[in-house]
Amino acid sequence: MRKGLILLQFSLCVGFCQQDLSVAAPIVPLLKIEEIKVHETAGAGEGEAHFLVTLPEQLRGRHIRIQVDRSVCSGKVKINGEVMDQENLDDVFRFDRSNSLMLSGCLERKAELVKLLAYPKVFISEAKARLDLRKSVLEVEVRVQNTLLNSISCSLTIWDHNEDFLIGPETSQTRSFSVRLKGKRADALTLELYKYPESMEGAYRQIQSLIPTRIQP
Repeated sequence: MRKGLILLQFSLCVGFCQQDLSVAAPIVPLLKIEEIKVHETAGAGEGEAHFLVTLPEQLRGRHIRIQVDRSVCSGKVKINGEVMDQENLDDVFRFDRSNSLMLSGCLERKAELVKLLAYPKVFISEAKARLDLRKSVLEVEVRVQNTLLNSISCSLTIWDHNEDFLIGPETSQTRSFSVRLKGKRADALTLELYKYPESMEGAYRQIQSLIPTRIQP
């Protein structure tokens, strides 16, 4: 009985020692493309549409883009009274108060005249794939955008295939490659972008779904 107790204590000690020596792997966050709510308000002026936008704190440090239905509103876009003619709105919106947004040259009032989207600073900006069943090959083209002021490294994964990217400051890189099916179904794909840590940002992941088109025989 005494010997069994000694063995039990020894095994517990070994277990605790192993637990203390092990280092947990860092958790890499998954960043999604998020739509920011835009609230329409009453405003003066013919052909104008007015909105209020409040950015949540958790989106600080994201890349902000605006999408305007130009078939309806072809005029200027003003944010907080200033005319905007740029795509990058990272430093335009304020987080400590509501922001005003105005569209001009609008022919009518309808839903979804404007969208605001919050992206990671490094993200998949475009992706397309073609499925060639005759060759059992998936042809993929992906563009990754880097909006940071320094170069970054990232890796894109599709199934068991990896593509590495080294992208300069405030630029994008397009990569085309082929992936063998090897019996895998390609009705819907999952692209996973892993952005490596560097001086301005830590590591994170972005996941995007993609439905390939079929190459006709």
